[in-house]
Amino acid sequence: MSAVLPDQATLAHQLAQLLATDPGYAGLPWRSLAMVGEAAPGCLSMHGFLYLPDDRAVPAFPRNIQVFKQLKALATLMQRRDGRYWNACVVGIERASGQARFHFEYGDAGSWLITAQNASQMAEWLRLVA
Repeated sequence: MSAVLPDQATLAHQLAQLLATDPGYAGLPWRSLAMVGEAAPGCLSMHGFLYLPDDRAVPAFPRNIQVFKQLKALATLMQRRDGRYWNACVVGIERASGQARFHFEYGDAGSWLITAQNASQMAEWLRLVA
């Protein structure tokens, strides 16, 4: 993972705040969450899982449009000199502490894709991030 510059850190922190307070799930009793974002040209997406106190993983996605604007701004700011964007941004947040962790994947984005076929495996894999 490349070093995060102060402007990148600010945008990443703001993204984490938006995710933690998203109205789509802010009222739910989640302990942690893990979201996978994609900000490729022409494609903005973010979805993942909430982890509840009883250890269940619940599929979730943000509903606040600002999350997607922030995701795009972060991707643009982090664009490499060769023009490449990261393929996936993985955000894990622990609700009690507010601690957020980020992983930016410049290689194989396919390893972070959540599909109907791999949802239960990805929920467990992403639990390690959250």
